[in-house]
Amino acid sequence: MFNHTFAAFASSAGAAKPAAQQQPNTSTARLAKDFRTGESRTALGNLTNKAAASSSSSGKTGNAVKKSKISSTQSLTSKVNPAPKPGQDDAPRRKSSLGRRKEPRLSVSAMEIESAGVNQSVDMGDLDSSHAVFVDEEEEVEREAEVEKGIKEEEVVEATIVVPVQKEKIPLPMGCLNIDEVDENDPQWVTDYVHSIFDYLRENEVRLRLPHHNYMEVVQTNLTPAMRGILVDWLVEVAEEYELSSETLFLAVNYLDRFAATCPVDRRKFQLVGVACMLIASKYEGIFAPAVDEFVYISANTYSREEVLLMEVAILNALGFTLTAATAKVFLRRYLKAAGADLTLAFLASYLCEISLLEYNFLQYLPSMVAAASVFLSLRTLEREPWTPTLDFYTSYRLQDPIFQQCVRDLHQLQVNAPKCNLQAIHEKYAHQRFQKVSKIAPPQVL
Repeated sequence: MFNHTFAAFASSAGAAKPAAQQQPNTSTARLAKDFRTGESRTALGNLTNKAAASSSSSGKTGNAVKKSKISSTQSLTSKVNPAPKPGQDDAPRRKSSLGRRKEPRLSVSAMEIESAGVNQSVDMGDLDSSHAVFVDEEEEVEREAEVEKGIKEEEVVEATIVVPVQKEKIPLPMGCLNIDEVDENDPQWVTDYVHSIFDYLRENEVRLRLPHHNYMEVVQTNLTPAMRGILVDWLVEVAEEYELSSETLFLAVNYLDRFAATCPVDRRKFQLVGVACMLIASKYEGIFAPAVDEFVYISANTYSREEVLLMEVAILNALGFTLTAATAKVFLRRYLKAAGADLTLAFLASYLCEISLLEYNFLQYLPSMVAAASVFLSLRTLEREPWTPTLDFYTSYRLQDPIFQQCVRDLHQLQVNAPKCNLQAIHEKYAHQRFQKVSKIAPPQVL
């Protein structure tokens, strides 16, 4: 019914052009460079003329060294700041956003002031010009404001009361192991609140449960459970072709059922719904999602790019943009950890969990129950202890629960019929060596 031709497009990305760099202020940079290298620069503008005049008046009683400094300063000042031409303003040309800046003032190093004495006046001519830095008053005011703001922020931070995170204390029943104890120092396992996370997921699966698990009879008039199974089997092949994760596949099927349970779909658009659901799930769960054009190509150009994007918008609006869904794959990881699973058990449980996606009748079971049934049936298939107090505690399912028993029996029937089923994508996937050929393991005859 659907075309199984797959291809991948290579994409190339152009290199981004480097952003233009802002040219620094040449005068400021030159002054900073001279100050760092220790080169001597004299004062500029009217302030230098005033300092020179003051030095020349006091030089009458001073020594000859002072006079030589003043004369050199005046000569250098005349070279740096030549006399203005007739009609030309001799005021500084730089202007700030607040108007014309004030004349810079001369800042003297603290060592020179301390050496001259607190109550003594400092002769500017006696100071080495390498210790003189011209500071713009507006810039200094801005710096002081930033420093004051930083001090206030530090005071606020210091005043904030830090409440330490309290680790969850969950009492364990007799014979139950603490499966999170070995990962307490690993932040990726979030053992401090992992129980709260799965409590939320259990609430999420109930809240997002389909209003009609038999929506094919209630909502859809042109679709059948067999058509749904064929579409899901094709989506498995698409996920394999583009190396998408199992979480992406489970999410795509979840979006598909939730959308079909609320909106009637024409059978000619059913594959388009599956393509759009896989596109949304790959964006949500994956890092590098396949391009829209690749989904168009893999569906044999049955739908255009615009149709895929419009269907994506329709699905998102129908789902209310609620994309976080507790699938069976999420619970399966937790339950496998509680079972102390090795690779063989993990692959077999994943295989049983995935073949449940093909069966329309499994929509009546919660995802957490399907995951628990997959672990139970895998343990029985491998002839291991099927249920332990640890699994009983972390799954919250009891073997005496009749609904759980029925779920296990239905899953066992799928396992028995899988080799001779027409939908072979999942069975062939797990018959590969990288999954240790778990789909070829004979199912148990009796549960």
